[in-house]
Amino acid sequence: VFLIIFFVIFAIRPTVTTISSLVGDINAKEIQQTQLKTKINQIIKAQDLYSQVQGKYSLIAQGLPDSPSYYQAANQIHGATSISSVSVTGLSFVLTKTGNSPTDHLNSYSVPISFPASFSQTTTVLDNLLQNRRLLQIPSISFSLLNPASASVGSSNTVSPGNITASFNATIYYWDTFNGKN
Repeated sequence: VFLIIFFVIFAIRPTVTTISSLVGDINAKEIQQTQLKTKINQIIKAQDLYSQVQGKYSLIAQGLPDSPSYYQAANQIHGATSISSVSVTGLSFVLTKTGNSPTDHLNSYSVPISFPASFSQTTTVLDNLLQNRRLLQIPSISFSLLNPASASVGSSNTVSPGNITASFNATIYYWDTFNGKN
């Protein structure tokens, strides 16, 4: 009897303990394997989505570039005005901080634009600006007579081409990926 108890304590007990710990390890490894398979499937789905969007990324980057791209904005404004034979003498860029937190990467700058033109030329310029892919906003537009002394009380309501000045601020947006590091 003593030999059987000794054998159970020192031979079988460690074997049972080892077997139970191995079964626990196997169960833990199966759970980890299931979690890894789920993560791998998520990565495969993300890669598929990325490959679908990758072809359109350049289009997205044109609409909301990752830098202010002042030169590109100036060229777009120049192109929109030159189509209508309107000349803008100078452009200035006014940086404004749009994002309130370090994780908010949407920033913008405004470009005050003013030029003498007819009303139809002005609408063509605005239409051309708004047809660009670049994300911009024109919150308000103001018109003023170029020569207020020439408009008399009894004159007709028509304004001849070039007698008005159109003024507006174009707010141009960009996605600042380095916002938190500046």
